[in-house]
Amino acid sequence: MNQKLKAVTNFAERFEGSFKKLGPGDVDYRIYSQEGELISFVIVIPTKKKVTECYPLSISLNKLSQLSMKRLNPVIIWACEDGIMYGKVKDIYGTVSWMGTTELDSELVVQYPKQKTFKYARYY
Repeated sequence: MNQKLKAVTNFAERFEGSFKKLGPGDVDYRIYSQEGELISFVIVIPTKKKVTECYPLSISLNKLSQLSMKRLNPVIIWACEDGIMYGKVKDIYGTVSWMGTTELDSELVVQYPKQKTFKYARYY
């Protein structure tokens, strides 16, 4: 199972819900309640860190903007090696900065420090 699919499966199971993959020009997934109601949109960001060592968490400002425009409970999920870290966009705070190795591959990135509003779930 790839990292994004494993992460969204774990996330949806926490709410006894389901998910649907969206198209390539959209955010990653829709999340549904166990009654089948649409409850959230999510983007999954793969990372090669463990949950305990994942900070600062980061996401491209372009992806964050695309997710935020969905308005219905936008959630970012970071797929760590041993679990997921996630937060609702409206409940977390971060700083924006330029990141990249050259001028051509630099982009605006939002970095999130450790904060109480993040939730996590380990893989078992």
